[in-house]
Amino acid sequence: MDLVYFKKLFDYDYWATEKLLTSLEATANPSEVAVKKMNHLLSAKEVWMGRLLGTIFTDLNKQMSMVERRKLNETQRDRMKSYFSKLDERQLSEKIVYKNLQGSPFETVLSDILAHMVNHGSYHRGQIASLIKKSGGDPAGTDYIGFVRELDAKG
Repeated sequence: MDLVYFKKLFDYDYWATEKLLTSLEATANPSEVAVKKMNHLLSAKEVWMGRLLGTIFTDLNKQMSMVERRKLNETQRDRMKSYFSKLDERQLSEKIVYKNLQGSPFETVLSDILAHMVNHGSYHRGQIASLIKKSGGDPAGTDYIGFVRELDAKG
């Protein structure tokens, strides 16, 4: 396992969500479905973070304003940076015990949870980008390679 790689993936996740939030905000009449999916993307991440950090969040579709969405994305970035700062490589292969929202118990390896969190965000960002385009907006490019190229350009 590679802790540095997971940190980079979460930096990408924040970057991509921030870019798409900007696109959603710039769209004159965004689809209600796009807005709901963005709320879900951030809410689901909050649920998973709760399982990792020992907090409780159960609303997968919390209603949020644009300001609240942007603030939550920033807060999630900061909380995950703090979380990663306390992890070591060994913990990535440990199982996390949690319950799903229906109360069923699960045990999942931490690295698999982290991979799921980033992949879940990518999945929904693709849907949101498509909906922004259908609403006449201009969705930002949020591919991982764009993130890496931007990092490389910064040195």
